[in-house]
Amino acid sequence: MIYSKTLALKMETKFKEFAIKVEGTPFSRLKNYGDLIEIRSYGNTKEGKISNIIKYQKDILKKHYVDGNIDPIIEDLIHIALATFCVDSLVKRDVNRNRFFSRNIKIIIPVSNKQRWEKVRNLLEQTISFMTYDTYKYKFIKGKTKTFNNKEQSAEFNSVALFSGGLDSFVGSHFLLSKNYKPIFLSVNHSGINKIVSKLHESLPKETKKVILGIEKSVSAIEYTQFSRSFLYLTLALAIARPYNNVNKIFIPENGIIALQIGLRDGRFGTRTAHPRYLNYFSSFI
Repeated sequence: MIYSKTLALKMETKFKEFAIKVEGTPFSRLKNYGDLIEIRSYGNTKEGKISNIIKYQKDILKKHYVDGNIDPIIEDLIHIALATFCVDSLVKRDVNRNRFFSRNIKIIIPVSNKQRWEKVRNLLEQTISFMTYDTYKYKFIKGKTKTFNNKEQSAEFNSVALFSGGLDSFVGSHFLLSKNYKPIFLSVNHSGINKIVSKLHESLPKETKKVILGIEKSVSAIEYTQFSRSFLYLTLALAIARPYNNVNKIFIPENGIIALQIGLRDGRFGTRTAHPRYLNYFSSFI
């Protein structure tokens, strides 16, 4: 019995912990957890006690909601996606273990409805772990409770399409327009793509709806694979679609070979942005 307990302790998996500070959560509730990361909206320049910061253009999302009141569950999901994207760059993959399946990460994050999020925690962990080739765990703590008045509204567009600035999204945008879809094209600017995207936008009809949403990380990145960005992009697209009763499609224009994850050579790993299994996982928990 003593031997079994000792062996179990040796085999226990260690997780790198990160605690996330969001608006309305006091610093004192998080200081006893792991490394701290703060999520802020653009324009918030006040100095704080946390050095790792990720900002996003919340005002752009608020414009799509009646009275600027974002669905609290959607806002929780945005915070989870931002936190995961930020943490992804702060933990180095183990080159001695083929770089993949080598990281164990735990994120402690406040949410508006802890009970509701606990119901989908396993699915969330499964989704993120599959997408990143890692093992992710999430611990939800009680955050600021918010009310949401779900007033129905219709949009001038009828779908959301991701627009990265690459050839696949450029071709995809023209294909969607040729099929009489009226998408709003969403670009996420976190790596200086603003100029490229703005130039490509010029090829689209003037009446086409377009939005560029900025993400800014103030961290000392040590890992650059960024597989979790796919989850962030899809979450932001969902956030724009959520308030409209006539928007029920999100398009991800992607290179077919990459989307289907056909092996190009042994050991080849790539982003799973449009992998059918990942999309099924994502759909299951939302």
